[in-house]
Amino acid sequence: MDVGKQRPWRVMVADDMAPMRNLLRMILRKQGISEFVLAEDGQEAVNLFMKESLKKRRPDIVLLDIDMPRMNGLEALQEIRSVDSEVFIAMVSANSAEDSVVDAKEARVDGFLVKPIRSIQVEELLARFEKRQSTNAS
Repeated sequence: MDVGKQRPWRVMVADDMAPMRNLLRMILRKQGISEFVLAEDGQEAVNLFMKESLKKRRPDIVLLDIDMPRMNGLEALQEIRSVDSEVFIAMVSANSAEDSVVDAKEARVDGFLVKPIRSIQVEELLARFEKRQSTNAS
């Protein structure tokens, strides 16, 4: 991954912990991403996704923490998938062995980030997104 390369992607980060939202935004900025939509829980993520989509500014990548109040990441994943089956969605979890990870795979999640988040994980996720973009463009 070419650090410093500008990427015109919009990324939604949904996590109930402000430090985690800020960490992900910082790592993504270092990867050349400058447009963000931030949400504090799954319900806000769904609402913002719908609002941005109506304005033709839907996020290219959605990062959803699994464990959030009001609406968890899995519920938000299902809601977002019901209106947009193509958006790239990755789940963020403190435990890759959780039952919810299995549930997320069944709901057609595109990737996982396991806490503590490291830059290399984000780089690999962005490379997967970039590869899918180039495959879809062909």
